[in-house]
Amino acid sequence: MTKVDGRPVRGPELLFCANCQVSVAATELDEGGARRTPKGRVFCAACVVATPRERAVRRRALENEFADDAPIRGAAAVPVATPVGRPSAASELAALRRAVAGAHARIARLEARLAELEARASGAAAPPQH
Repeated sequence: MTKVDGRPVRGPELLFCANCQVSVAATELDEGGARRTPKGRVFCAACVVATPRERAVRRRALENEFADDAPIRGAAAVPVATPVGRPSAASELAALRRAVAGAHARIARLEARLAELEARASGAAAPPQH
């Protein structure tokens, strides 16, 4: 076990209740809410205090909750999202034309601004007339 600031620190460990299969935080185990049996099995805080009948009910309830998500023997693989195909040539061409039109509009605004600045600069550079 590693120590940080003199305290023992547990390395990463995935813990699951041996009864209901919910994840168990290492801190829950360290604080005594969850327990590890002499054989090394971990029980969550709910299953530790439950009677054998309550543990069986809890296990069945969780199994029923996730039954629709269980893999089915002989079933086809889970469908994977297929990537969206390339845009059609017509839609790509339209998008490019919009981009070019936007670029032309920006160029026109910049040229107008440049002409305005050049006019100001030439007027400021001219000697004052009396």
